[in-house]
Amino acid sequence: MKFSVDRGVMMQALSKVQGIADKKGSVGNVLSHILLESISNEALRMKCTDYDVVLISSFPAAVEKPGAIAINARSFYDSIRLWQDNLVEVETSAGGNINCRCGRTNAVLNSFPAEDFPRIEKDDDEPRVSLPAAIVSDIAGRMSPFMSDDPARMNLNGILLRLNRIEGGVVMTTVATDGHRMAILEREFDGLELPFESQQAIIHRKGVLEVRRLLEDAGKDNASIGFSMGEVVIRCGDTALFIRQIDEEFPNYSGVVPNNFKGKLRVGKSDLVNAVRIASPVLDNHSPVVKLAFKAETLQISSSRADFGNVDTEIMAEYEGDPLSVGYNFRFLLESLSKIDSDTIFLGVNGTDSPSLLRPDDTAEKSLFVIMPMDIP
Repeated sequence: MKFSVDRGVMMQALSKVQGIADKKGSVGNVLSHILLESISNEALRMKCTDYDVVLISSFPAAVEKPGAIAINARSFYDSIRLWQDNLVEVETSAGGNINCRCGRTNAVLNSFPAEDFPRIEKDDDEPRVSLPAAIVSDIAGRMSPFMSDDPARMNLNGILLRLNRIEGGVVMTTVATDGHRMAILEREFDGLELPFESQQAIIHRKGVLEVRRLLEDAGKDNASIGFSMGEVVIRCGDTALFIRQIDEEFPNYSGVVPNNFKGKLRVGKSDLVNAVRIASPVLDNHSPVVKLAFKAETLQISSSRADFGNVDTEIMAEYEGDPLSVGYNFRFLLESLSKIDSDTIFLGVNGTDSPSLLRPDDTAEKSLFVIMPMDIP
């Protein structure tokens, strides 16, 4: 095989597989490699998999001699990004090594037999809908902190993705929870047609992270979401990402969302964020509780630790209900607040034993964040 390719194009393609290719395995592990194969005189196809995620991408190249090679994804990427010239020339030798030349730089890299690379054959006719890539990427980023990493709870190790057909468009709902907090985001897209009535799947943690990696530079392009044979398929440009679904049932999340509250707080988002940050320096992983004391026109935020001291601060707020004091994990509270796109937030509370609801005060953005209170020390 022999081809030449623009170094920038090759680097961009390789950057998309760095989270998929196995970095812990030895160089002799085929899953730490990518497969490059010619599909015409003017293009290459790249494949990478860890069996949970498959990425297939094509990009322009000048192919002089067709063929296929398997090369270590990390070493090839680390090498090529340090080279200086714009053109990379690649040729396989009789011994199976890969000779690379870029300007005055020459490198000989080890390869893996292409025929030993996992056979990957994917169709491209799955039912799908096209959405703005930037919105899909933003939703994946906002949901990712709420996924569980508990291996004993696989159904929570990702996000629930649901697409529903509605009159005049499509609604996408995503849900993630780790058992201590939960995020629900709902987005409507007018004027789109869904080729099915409703579909849902649990996308595992790694798949969510790879969606963000794939779409981070998509700009104003569209990305399609489809479902095929136990997989969620994300397509953007000349790249397709196939993510194995978690074959378990997601919890009934709607039953956890509180609707009635003993107290209702409306407060500026930046004011609350700053107040929680002021109270946080005395807290740590062993003592993470920040106390919120709700009163008619003020909200007092305080924290304490026996071996460090205590901090309290007060901000103006609108509150309806009897005075209450509720404790929260300060990191969970800050992460939830950071994912709300609104200047004013609503916080509904029911005391120390029931979940609280955090959402934008402007209900035009349909996002909900449920947080379990913690015991106040």
